[in-house]
Amino acid sequence: MDEKTNVNEDLELDNFMNSLNKSEIPVPEELADKITKRIDTLKPAKRSLGRKVLAVCAIFCFLFAGAVKISPDFAAYASNVPGLENAVEWLRGDTGIKNAQEHGYSAMAPIIIEEKGICT
Repeated sequence: MDEKTNVNEDLELDNFMNSLNKSEIPVPEELADKITKRIDTLKPAKRSLGRKVLAVCAIFCFLFAGAVKISPDFAAYASNVPGLENAVEWLRGDTGIKNAQEHGYSAMAPIIIEEKGICT
């Protein structure tokens, strides 16, 4: 009996909504003016999701670069991640000196030239 009552109420509500002609509902002029002014003052919604994603990516890159520069342990760990080895090498700086030392080259002694008491 309870379901039958709900069905009847739903049908009555549907019939009532269908009988309404929404264009005939009177709206006071003051209210219409306020609504129009409010709609005109609203700013369109900004698409800030792209900016947020870009900001998060930039922060991640700065943190990653700082961690690689500061911590040799983090750099060693990150270089084991596939695809990050070249980025870590690039961020760590010039590996030419290290490569030269590994192949038997040594650093040259500094040459100082002194003329009239001035070292150059």
